[in-house]
Amino acid sequence: MLRAMIYASVGLGVTGVVVAWAQPPGGPSIPPSTPSKPADVRAVERALEQGAARAPEHDLLTPLVGEWNVEARALVDPAGKGDPIVSRGTMKNLWVLGNRYVRSEADVGGRAELKAESMAMYGFDTRTRLFTMDRYDTLGTYAWHATGSYDAASKSIVFDGVTLVGGVNVPFRFVLNLANPDDILLQRLTPDDKGQWIVAAEFESTRNRIPIDTAPPRVAPR
Repeated sequence: MLRAMIYASVGLGVTGVVVAWAQPPGGPSIPPSTPSKPADVRAVERALEQGAARAPEHDLLTPLVGEWNVEARALVDPAGKGDPIVSRGTMKNLWVLGNRYVRSEADVGGRAELKAESMAMYGFDTRTRLFTMDRYDTLGTYAWHATGSYDAASKSIVFDGVTLVGGVNVPFRFVLNLANPDDILLQRLTPDDKGQWIVAAEFESTRNRIPIDTAPPRVAPR
């Protein structure tokens, strides 16, 4: 509501200027609309900041922050038959937008590996009291959007969402395990024919003690 009031005030001021400028010389005098009284910018900022204050749950995302070596494993056959497709690379995560979100950017795939770039945003919605995740990558033109809750027993965040596959909405689940702050596991699960969750892909991240920007070039195994 506060945002709408701010935009309306700005809109009224702009309208008055446009009407005054558009009056033809010597034509009828069209009184411009009276702009509203300028708002107290600092008061507006304080009100917005109060509504956008971080919650204690945001701190649960802190283990994600840092530079990582990543191994991505895609299971061609989720039933467990056959070897997974493995790609290795790096990932860099940092707090953004006033420490309200963690932005994650990864680049995987050496020679003879599946190449992919990805970006994700993790946050906590204080309105719904749910964690949020939005993931994008070069393997598609859509986002994985999911929300979830923190499980204190396993120190994991379980995200659930729905994606479109062949014109049909299919549920998916991401489990972000934060139990080990130096070795984080993200699993993507999909339902099998019986509706049971099975792992379709895994992203294991090991904290990089050498900053990525100064690390020696990565050489893919032959």
